[in-house]
Amino acid sequence: MVPAARVHHGELNGYHIGHYPSKALDGLAIYRAPRGFIEVTPELASVHVSPHFTLGEFLCKQAGGYPKYLVLRRRLLLKLEALTAYLAARGIPPSTIHIMSGYRTPWYNARLGNVPYSRHQWGDAADIYIEKARAYADSGPLPAEGRDDYMDSRVLGRELAQLFRESGNNELNGGLGEYGATANHPPFVHVDARGFVARWSAFSAPAATASTGSR
Repeated sequence: MVPAARVHHGELNGYHIGHYPSKALDGLAIYRAPRGFIEVTPELASVHVSPHFTLGEFLCKQAGGYPKYLVLRRRLLLKLEALTAYLAARGIPPSTIHIMSGYRTPWYNARLGNVPYSRHQWGDAADIYIEKARAYADSGPLPAEGRDDYMDSRVLGRELAQLFRESGNNELNGGLGEYGATANHPPFVHVDARGFVARWSAFSAPAATASTGSR
C-alpha cells in the first residue's frame, strides 16, 4: 500500500490519480478519500486476489505503463465470489463472467463524464457481464425473456437481486444497476458493496434508493 500522501498534483509516480471529492457524500465514511493505493507491477497483475479473479482485472482502463495503482476492497471480492458460486449452481461457468470495469481513478472517471461519487473510485464496484448470456437464458439456466439487446443485463440483474435477498449477508448490500449494449460493450450490470441497498436501471426511472451521484 502506497500512502495517499505521496500523490502530488494528482499523480503518483507519474500515474494519473486525480482528486477525490473534498466532501464525503452525505457525510458517509465510505466516501472519504482512500488512505493509500495498491501498487501493481506486471508480475502482480496476474496474482489471484480471490479464487476466480486476479488483481489485474480490477485495474483502471486508463492508458499508461507500470507501475499502476488501484483501490480494491475485500467486500467487492466477497460479493463477486458469491455471485460466481450462485451462477455456477445454475449451470453458468465462472470462466464466462467478465469484469468490464473495476477501479477507476478520479482522473479517468472525470474523463468518462461519470458521476463524481462513482463507487468505482473507492474500489468496491465492478461492471460485469456474462459471455453469451443470451444462450444461457435460452437453454434454461437463466429465465429467458424477450429478444432485445438488453435482455442479458436485465436477467442478470434479477438473478443478482435474488441472490442478495437470499444471502442475508449485509456485506453483500450495495448498488445494482442494469445497462444495455453499445457499440463498445455488451449489456452489463453494475454491482458494488457500498453497504446499503441502491437499485437503478437504464430501462426505467431510477429507484428512490439509488443516488445519482454514486453509481
